[in-house]
Amino acid sequence: MTGRQLRAARALLGWSAEKLAEACMISVNTIRRAEADTGEVRMMGANARAVQKSLEDAGVAVSYTHLTLPTK
Repeated sequence: MTGRQLRAARALLGWSAEKLAEACMISVNTIRRAEADTGEVRMMGANARAVQKSLEDAGVAVSYTHLTLPTK
């Protein structure tokens, strides 16, 4: 996932960086650094898994190539 995709995922949910950080139980600075990456997001594995789980639990499907919002 790229920084741009991470920002897009938050936008789909209407979440602030603070809300995502809270959902992931990681620092907002970690989220902001990840979103500032111009390429693939670089973060510790545990943090990346927490971000992915939080987004997926909220309804955003995360893959290695794109983000999709599943139809319900």
